[in-house]
Amino acid sequence: MRGKKVIGLLLSCAIFLSGSAMVFAADTVESNKGANISAKENVSDTISEDADKEEPLARLQVITDEEEISKITSENPEIKKYLEQNEPFAELEIITDQNEIEKIWAENPDVKALMQSKTYYYLAYVKGNRVRLRKSPSTSAIINGILYESKKDWVLLNDNYSLNENYMWWEVADSSIGFPGWIVNDYIYLRASTDTSRNAADVPEIDFDTLKFIQ
Repeated sequence: MRGKKVIGLLLSCAIFLSGSAMVFAADTVESNKGANISAKENVSDTISEDADKEEPLARLQVITDEEEISKITSENPEIKKYLEQNEPFAELEIITDQNEIEKIWAENPDVKALMQSKTYYYLAYVKGNRVRLRKSPSTSAIINGILYESKKDWVLLNDNYSLNENYMWWEVADSSIGFPGWIVNDYIYLRASTDTSRNAADVPEIDFDTLKFIQ
């Protein structure tokens, strides 16, 4: 009998301790749940506060260093693919200084002869690097050469242009690299195509002093 009492006592203690452990575990879980909910609420409050603030501005610096570009594209071939799809944009600065014009004429007699003919020609500096001089006004056309502002490259233009592939192309009769071709210096879809009052077949007006669309 005494052995049975001892066993019963031990079982009672075990049940009591087990119950206490379960209560403790349950309290811990509830406590952790509360902590998690509190943490989520804090994160939510932070996001809400940030959402109410003004959107931070990103300071962007266009990468022009060819070694840096080459390094990035070699590590990210998909970026190279996208860069090759973009047609470099050429700002054109018409040369008005007669001394500069005379210097170009002295080195390029054919250019002088063309500019002194009846056809209206312009000499312009290319303001931009890696500008593609293409055989025809198309991004799929053969590239005759590359023009660089850093090399003070110039082009000889007339008033002949083409509106193709959402670009405005200028015909180049001659250039500092010795090739003719076509270059891009404006976007049609930003200037002409967004004007709902303009008929798609209409030719937009050009300011031949700036070689841009008239706004």
